[in-house]
Amino acid sequence: MTGKHFELTDETRNYFGHNLHRIRATRDMPPRGVRKGDVGGWVEHERNVSGDAWVSGDARVFGDAEMSGNAEASDNAGVSGNAAVSGNARVHGDARIYGDAEVYGNASVYGNADVSGDARVSGRAEVHGRATVAERQDILVVDPIGSQSVAATLTRTADGHNLSVGCWHGGTIDTLPAEVDRRSQTWPGTAGDHARWRAEYEAFTVLCRARIAGWKCTDGAPATDCPV
Repeated sequence: MTGKHFELTDETRNYFGHNLHRIRATRDMPPRGVRKGDVGGWVEHERNVSGDAWVSGDARVFGDAEMSGNAEASDNAGVSGNAAVSGNARVHGDARIYGDAEVYGNASVYGNADVSGDARVSGRAEVHGRATVAERQDILVVDPIGSQSVAATLTRTADGHNLSVGCWHGGTIDTLPAEVDRRSQTWPGTAGDHARWRAEYEAFTVLCRARIAGWKCTDGAPATDCPV
């Protein structure tokens, strides 16, 4: 079977009851470094991939999941269920997207992150590490923020939260003030500009704490009472 830019090969594997096919490019895709004849990752159906989306490595897309636009799944990532990954979104590492989750825009999901349920990850959001985003309230993105107009992403994890601000990953709201102090040494502009950017980060911290306070444990208790 031949799609617009790939075909299903005869190389198959069974993955939890799903018969997956390795894909092969039927034309060059220079932006991805893919040439006609290169093999990619695994899909269950041709309809799992459309547009100029691509699946590489040992990544798997199956069930009723769909990769579209310029989206890409790579490494050992999995996209399944009714999940949709579109736009310029990237899913890589050991990340999993499933349920009715949607990842789109220029968002990136990687590491051991899980995005599921009715979660939405969009814009320039970065979901990584041990993030567990199962509801729309499990992620908070402010974009742009600070002197470099970067995106700041708060995500829930099984035992707390992850915080990313631009290229700073793996922080928390408790370690953010020190990072702001470090960044402030290179901020351009006047003292008035610096005060405004600090105020933005302070407001973001307050917003993050309010979001975290609304999270619940699996037994329904407030997140602040959850066992670590």
